[in-house]
Formats: sequence, structure tokens, C-alpha cells
Amino acid sequence: MSEEKKYYSIGEAGRLTGLEPYVLRFWESEFDELSPEKNKSGRRVYQQKDIDIVLLLKKLLHEKKFTIEGAKKVLRDNSSEPAGQADLGFKTGDMQVKLIQIRNELKDILALFD
Repeated sequence: MSEEKKYYSIGEAGRLTGLEPYVLRFWESEFDELSPEKNKSGRRVYQQKDIDIVLLLKKLLHEKKFTIEGAKKVLRDNSSEPAGQADLGFKTGDMQVKLIQIRNELKDILALFD
């Protein structure tokens, strides 16, 4: 079984998500949910949870054509569907956010057993 990396540089995160580092930095400034830690030298270190958020944002913004405000609402509003979502054909945004959160929590629990 291959071991998943715990931390990724911004360049690695960009390669994994298909986005340029400047896009990741911009999204960090726009979305409170995306806040990778910084190491001792001040460089961003992305964890899998950050990569998951970036991939969700990429889907919302690039594929589903949400505005930044619409994507913020999807991330922020875990209990109700975003306005106009039926018209956009996107019915699983909230579920995806919840599943990502559950997955990250399960990974944290699994790490306790290692």
C-alpha cells in the first residue's frame, strides 16, 4: 500500500489540481476554508484536506461556472442548498463538502492508530 504524502508544496498542489500557484494564492485570499499552514521558513504546506477544497472549488468555479460568491455560499452553507442550484444542475455541492469533511476526519482517526 503506497503511503500518501502529508504535506505538499504549492507547486505540488498546483500539479495535483491542474492549477497555477497564483490561482491557489488568489483562492486562499478569497476563501476562508482554504488556508494551508506555513512551515518554519514561511512556505505554504498543503495537506490533503486543502487539496480536496481546491478540487471542489475548481469544480464549482470552472466546471459549474459558479461565481466566487456562489462558491463561497456552497462552502459556507453546509445545511441548505445554494440558491439557484437546480437551475445550474449542481445538486451535490453540500454533500461533497460534507463527504470531504468526513473523509478528512476519518483520515485523522486512522492516523491515531499508526
